[in-house]
Amino acid sequence: MPSHDSRAIANIFVEKAQSAGARLTIMPLVKYVYLAHGWTLGYTDKPLIKDHVEAWMLGPVVPVVYEAFRPQGVIIKDKAKGLLGKPYATTLDEDEDEIVNLVYDRYRDISPYQLSALTHGENTPWSKYRGQHFHTIRPEEIQEYYRERVRRLQNGGG
Repeated sequence: MPSHDSRAIANIFVEKAQSAGARLTIMPLVKYVYLAHGWTLGYTDKPLIKDHVEAWMLGPVVPVVYEAFRPQGVIIKDKAKGLLGKPYATTLDEDEDEIVNLVYDRYRDISPYQLSALTHGENTPWSKYRGQHFHTIRPEEIQEYYRERVRRLQNGGG
């Protein structure tokens, strides 16, 4: 299956937050999409999203997601919609669905600033571009980083 529009993946997270009665802001939303993409690359060797990731000051960002949700303000109120007014949507395969659910369950209670710190620590794909804002992070760099994280988890590490 081809990779997905990142706005459709973001809409899945918006729906999850709304279903849980949780307040969702733009910073965690862009991090969830990035983390789901990274973990999918690490586990399946396939990209989750077709859009590029950039190194911004507060970590990795999928610009298309930011641009789609930023007009709503800081707090996300609704799903991103396309030109015809319909929300972006997609169908995930079993592995993708499991990873997206795990990402939301694992990271939903982490503060936006903790999420930001998590995605731009030392040796993260973002850290290679520290100070080079709006630079595209190559998918291979994200895949290599998350593939190593998957290996550590499978070997009982963190």
